[in-house]
Amino acid sequence: MYKTFVYIGSWWASDGPTAGISVYEFNSDTGTLTLLKRVCEELSVGALWMDRSNRRLFASDEVENNPLFRKGGGGQIVEFAADAETGDLTEICRVPSFGSNPCSLVTDPSGRYLLAANHGGRAAATYTETDEDGQISIRIRKAESSIVLFPVSGEGAIGRPCDILRLSGEGPGPNQYGPHAHSIRRSPDGTLYAVCNQGADRLIMLKLDAEHGKLIKCGDSPFECAPGSHPRYSIFHPELPYLYVDKETTPMVSAFRFDPEGRLTRAGSFMSVPEDTELPSGFIQTDLCINNEGTRLYVLLRQLNVLRVFGIDKETGALSPLQLVTGIPDYARACAMSPDGRFLLTASYRAGAVVSYPVLNDGTLGEAVSRTEQPLAGAIAFYSAR
Repeated sequence: MYKTFVYIGSWWASDGPTAGISVYEFNSDTGTLTLLKRVCEELSVGALWMDRSNRRLFASDEVENNPLFRKGGGGQIVEFAADAETGDLTEICRVPSFGSNPCSLVTDPSGRYLLAANHGGRAAATYTETDEDGQISIRIRKAESSIVLFPVSGEGAIGRPCDILRLSGEGPGPNQYGPHAHSIRRSPDGTLYAVCNQGADRLIMLKLDAEHGKLIKCGDSPFECAPGSHPRYSIFHPELPYLYVDKETTPMVSAFRFDPEGRLTRAGSFMSVPEDTELPSGFIQTDLCINNEGTRLYVLLRQLNVLRVFGIDKETGALSPLQLVTGIPDYARACAMSPDGRFLLTASYRAGAVVSYPVLNDGTLGEAVSRTEQPLAGAIAFYSAR
């Protein structure tokens, strides 16, 4: 019988170390978690990605100051080998992410390439410039936001970058002073990658030229979203040609139909809460996931502390609200479905908790069956060798 493990990443703490990566054994019958160990407690884990076929866990250290440099230098990516029997992690390597605040990771289906999204810095630097007439001007420079492509060797080590896509643009919002890559997601067949440029209200669809190690932007990318909508996370339907995107500052999920070349067509936008809902200060729509059958979409809404369950029309991709789960612990950053689809986990940073909800026969969620105290919980990755 195969064991199931879940890795929980702890995000940054302003006053000291985080808990790094916590290794839990997951009980697939009860939905409970048992802590086995913690590793790399110096990391501020922005994202976790499990390459199950190659038994590798990748973690991003979401910081601006790399320990290899006196100041600056961006974050880093740490790669581990995962033991199928114990869940134990053995560090293989750690490399610079070649950007500030790496916040999302994904491998290609073969495991030969790793794609990393660097959000970019949260501050701007002021410079001066003197033109040929001697006039002095002020120039503002912001940290780069990018998608970086790394090769992964046959021995599993991450190599030097072989390609980089530097993002551009800005939006009307107070924090949209430059591009911010917030997430990158892979289509089920591994041929397309969706990037949310949160800072410029854009979606970018990519292909990977695995033979030459290059990123290829699809024909009509970038796709413009509504100004100030802050596209944050996306997720591909497991079977159908639909992509769902949540908006950070608006309680809305947009559906897009895509073709094999990555061209997007709008399929509708759907409110996550009733239109008369008063949004609290600091509201953010965060993570989203889909059940294994592709019939339900789950969306977290921070500060409201709720989780919306949508039904998915498998003919049109349209969403219909089915359930609003209340009482989600404060400042939820991530959610994930267990490999067998029987439980959904949420990770709440401010509450320091991971909560397990049973998935009922109709795809809605039952009452929480487990709450595990986890400092600064912010990222989730399941691993089962089955």
